[in-house]
Amino acid sequence: MGPTSRPRRERPSVTEPWHLRKDLSTLLSVMLDISSELNIDELLHKIISHATNLCDADAGFIALISKTGAVTKRYPFKAPEAVVRTIIPPGKGAIHEAIKKKRTVIINAYPDYPKRIESFVAAGIRSVLVTPIMRAGKVTGVMEVFSLTTAKRFTRYHAGLLEAVATQAAVAFENARLYENLKESEEEISRHAKELTILNSLSNMLSQTLELDIVLNSAIDSVMELLGGDGAAIFLLDEQTNILKLSVQRGLSNRFIENSLTIPVGYRLPGVVADTGKPLIIENLADHPEFEAPIVYETFKSLVSAPIKSKGRVIGAFLLGSRQVSKFTWRDATLLESIGNEIGIAIENSRLYEAQRHISESLQRGLLPAFIPSIPGMEIGVRYSSATEEASVGGDFYDIYNINGKYALVIGDVSGKGIEAAASTSMMRYILRAYLYHNPSPSLAMAKANDFFRRQAEKAAFITMFCAVYDPETSRLFFVNAGHPYPCLLNQIQNTCTMLSTDDPAIGIFDHYDYRERTVNINLGNLFVAYTDGVIEARSGKNFFGEGRLIETLLDSLDKPTQGIADSIISATMSFSHGKLTDDIALIILRKTKK
Repeated sequence: MGPTSRPRRERPSVTEPWHLRKDLSTLLSVMLDISSELNIDELLHKIISHATNLCDADAGFIALISKTGAVTKRYPFKAPEAVVRTIIPPGKGAIHEAIKKKRTVIINAYPDYPKRIESFVAAGIRSVLVTPIMRAGKVTGVMEVFSLTTAKRFTRYHAGLLEAVATQAAVAFENARLYENLKESEEEISRHAKELTILNSLSNMLSQTLELDIVLNSAIDSVMELLGGDGAAIFLLDEQTNILKLSVQRGLSNRFIENSLTIPVGYRLPGVVADTGKPLIIENLADHPEFEAPIVYETFKSLVSAPIKSKGRVIGAFLLGSRQVSKFTWRDATLLESIGNEIGIAIENSRLYEAQRHISESLQRGLLPAFIPSIPGMEIGVRYSSATEEASVGGDFYDIYNINGKYALVIGDVSGKGIEAAASTSMMRYILRAYLYHNPSPSLAMAKANDFFRRQAEKAAFITMFCAVYDPETSRLFFVNAGHPYPCLLNQIQNTCTMLSTDDPAIGIFDHYDYRERTVNINLGNLFVAYTDGVIEARSGKNFFGEGRLIETLLDSLDKPTQGIADSIISATMSFSHGKLTDDIALIILRKTKK
């Protein structure tokens, strides 16, 4: 195959998500490792060794590039001696193609490459992958990794990994170079160390949250701490109206805020920056009346503004003001622009997450009963809690309704998540209602629902479900348990828990299955607790919450009303899992208060 500089993008098979998870985990470790290194020589050796291993290459080197585009110094990793000794002439090799085009180059038949370096071919190089290291639009370095066999070929997927390392390497190298340039000055070293600490803290925060308010407030606080100033604002762009909207501020007067709630793109300093996509500094506002409204002159004497970008697209702008003339430097503007690029992706991710969560919560609300009927002689508590680790709609549900004086109690968990699970949940709720209204027998209704689900749903889908009908006249509960976690019938006098099971499989497992029905009396003072597996499978490290902790929580909460007991269960699982629930939870709790 001949050389190419724009190969078709290839990705790992979607049937092998472990491959992606492994590479992403490795990439995160690489980024954390090189971000913490401030010695330039050590940093560059780390970068190229990590890049070579991540791309499954045999060898590689990182080269520093002068302003004229010449290779000034190389840091090899496992590279053949002939490659290390070779002086790369201008215009030769894949390096200069990557520098000239400012993009990644993949060559999988290097001996046939027109610009090949013969000593590289003689050293056994068969494939190369090269990507430029960019900073502020300029090439400051190049990473090149090699394959020494024809069996190893680089793809667009490898290019993406190398580009990700290069992006972080550019920041890390810039930080390291600045650190070494300033280390003779204790004051400058202290300042730079402070910047690195703040930026690292900001980066860690951005990697751990998808909450937009947290992202914006952390960013503006970091900017104020880094650059000083007497006031700051972050504006986000409404792309439909092309207007910047004030999202968060520090140190601004009410009058300033009232006059800055919206700024059209192209007007005032943030609008001009959003329009051009470039940072700007006003050293003395008195010399530039065209940039700002009169209210700004009353508050500040100098300003700096930088765009907030996501994937090269402007989505907002920073504004930082000072009562001091010439407060800000172009170094400040560049730093502000770098922070804008970093938080831009976090803002977009937050918006996507919020949109998905809103859709999921709306869908989930639609899957839960809008009305819970009163049951004679019973106190009722219900609760639904979404997983804290996901924004997709889950398959957990509960339902309670009146069937001519008897009461259906249903709780279940559909396999999977997302729209498919939501559709199965909705379908099963209403199908089961129809069958129970026709004949309030849990066993008959479940058998018919199973047959219907087997015809309609995907073969791999299933539903665990506890379906019961309670008769207030006799205090008897008729139930079927189809593979669902066992509800607990707690005797508050003896403090014992009877687990309710019929040893039947989940809905959707077998065709034409006859479910078994059992009965139990709910006596005065008894507590009935049905739940989904999100309760007992809440995790703390390798440990599960389990039935034992659930019963302990029930016994500790007996003096509370049923809704309070439900809340206690959620609180206990949240505390146990350190606030990280990986599955949804649904609860139905009944207490017999009258005969």
